[in-house]
Amino acid sequence: MPPTLLAAETVRPTEAAINDQIRTLMNHPASAERTEEYVRLLTLWARAGTVVAGRCGELGGH
Repeated sequence: MPPTLLAAETVRPTEAAINDQIRTLMNHPASAERTEEYVRLLTLWARAGTVVAGRCGELGGH
């Protein structure tokens, strides 16, 4: 399976970019590697959401 374009340590991807990577990943056959990559992408997605939520809070939004 080819590696995804998003690197956890070097890029702060948006939730939309991560969603696109997850959709692409789901087109690959089920495997341990796909599961590991899915977990990694979900972790990135959660971090991206946390960053956005934190910034909204700083600006007085919800």
